[in-house]
Amino acid sequence: MHVCRLWRATALKTPRLWAEAVAAPGNQLTFNKARIEAQCQHLEESRISFAATAIELSSPEPLRLKIHFLPNGLSQTLSSHTSRLVDLFVRLQSAAQLKSLCVLLANGVPNLDVLGIAFPGDAGMYREWLAPYDDTDERGGQEDLSEELISWSSGVQGLVADTPRLRTLRCVPIDLVSHFACSSVRDMCITPAVFNRHHLEGFVHALKNTPDLTRLDLCMERGARMRPDRDAPGWAVNPVDLPALRTLVVNLHFNEDAVKYLDLISISSSVRVNLIGDDLLELVDLPSPFIPSRIHSASTVHIWDSYDKWEIPTAVVSTSKDDEELIRFTLSIDLPDTTPFLPSSDLIETFDTGAYITHLVFHQNWATKTAESSPSEIFRAFPYLTSLDLAGPRAHRVIKALRYPDDDYARKALVCPRLKTLKIAFGLNLGDDQSASRKAWAALRARPAGWEETVLRTIPARVRPW
Repeated sequence: MHVCRLWRATALKTPRLWAEAVAAPGNQLTFNKARIEAQCQHLEESRISFAATAIELSSPEPLRLKIHFLPNGLSQTLSSHTSRLVDLFVRLQSAAQLKSLCVLLANGVPNLDVLGIAFPGDAGMYREWLAPYDDTDERGGQEDLSEELISWSSGVQGLVADTPRLRTLRCVPIDLVSHFACSSVRDMCITPAVFNRHHLEGFVHALKNTPDLTRLDLCMERGARMRPDRDAPGWAVNPVDLPALRTLVVNLHFNEDAVKYLDLISISSSVRVNLIGDDLLELVDLPSPFIPSRIHSASTVHIWDSYDKWEIPTAVVSTSKDDEELIRFTLSIDLPDTTPFLPSSDLIETFDTGAYITHLVFHQNWATKTAESSPSEIFRAFPYLTSLDLAGPRAHRVIKALRYPDDDYARKALVCPRLKTLKIAFGLNLGDDQSASRKAWAALRARPAGWEETVLRTIPARVRPW
């Protein structure tokens, strides 16, 4: 693209333009080792040259960089600009690149606020930080990478750099986190080990180094390959107390044994816990003592489903008491045209075993399944219900279920004999006979005798487009 001389001169004298250029979403800082070593080397050199020029022209603006494969040329350019780094994510492919990164950080990063480090494959919960291309196959050299990293780690003790303003560690492997976790960190996301299964001591050390941590994400998805042995001595240490911790998220997809890491943390009642998997009962039955206590002490259950920011369908079941969330179970399946399956039998087994749930918030579109022959089956999970809050296009099915006795009980028994309050929210669109609003109204009209009615109508203002 060509521009006039005036525009060119203006662009060259505008540092913010170049800082935004290197921080913008895209692959301008994505490099490919194979292309560098093969016939397309000149193309990669051009990309490196552009990145180096943009970084130079961006001075003195803060730098926010997302780099896939850290080439030597770019590393050399950055070495004189490390004081401007505020947000840095690097995706590495070798111990040499990790060593180069550590040299950069040791050069001085007084303003670094966010740091992320990943290797080929998954990158924890930060999907937007995955490589622009599928680099899963690049894990084929995992054994060589492991040997390189073991050799590197043998010569490294403690923190690799002074990072006085570091607040967030994103997707840092658990066997490297002890070299980057410092007392200023408040938010930490840890991913599976990449080279060392004997990482428990380092993990505990990282936790002790971050006493003011407020949020911890253990994204141990697919991390079973480098899992410590069940009888490893590191499991026997006293749990680390994190007095400032308020949010704990644990992703257990394909690695449910990772729940054992929670034994290393002292989890107070003020910590909100979110367990992520694909099956409710598998999460509920995990061998951790705080899970059943946070179910049985609850008075309210929220159930809803939606799509997350990556358009992946999720179903959530959470418990709370006195408006404080106790535990959340997030079900998700990252497969095409697939939604999480939440059978009513799973809800019954979870809550009809000692829980005294009086309030149910049920905002669902597709996740909860009940037997066609027993539409009221779901209410067997909540026999003490006094308040029910409904929303979603399937609310009418729940309303109809209230009119049917459960087949497993007396023929004329009420499904929710203690129910006092029923709140329903749905759109006011006219729609056709099959719209959610019409179905809900039809179900309400057929309510049993004795139901009292309070209707609140809100008619939104109509704005005529001009």
